[in-house]
Amino acid sequence: MVVDAVVATKINDMFPEEERPAALRIVETCPGHERTRVQLAMLKNSEGDLARLADQVRLAEIDYRDVLAPAEFPRQLRTSPAETTEEMRFQDRRDYETWLGGKE
Repeated sequence: MVVDAVVATKINDMFPEEERPAALRIVETCPGHERTRVQLAMLKNSEGDLARLADQVRLAEIDYRDVLAPAEFPRQLRTSPAETTEEMRFQDRRDYETWLGGKE
């Protein structure tokens, strides 16, 4: 199975060369719903740790939104909906876009 270029790039950025094949194999087992988006969220949540990456796959198999929320909306996830502000939404989006474009 082939992953999108952005997913492959993030794997290369986040994992040492000797762990990249294992990270790729793990990411390829991701369920199909919004696959690239979920794969990226799994990588972000793993923070470059293979065991955490495998845990993210198991979590996505149950409910992929449990992988997306902490990756894309961490501030909003820690706050009640009534207390969520536009600034939080902006910061979450900015941080995620920075992560996508940078090396982590």
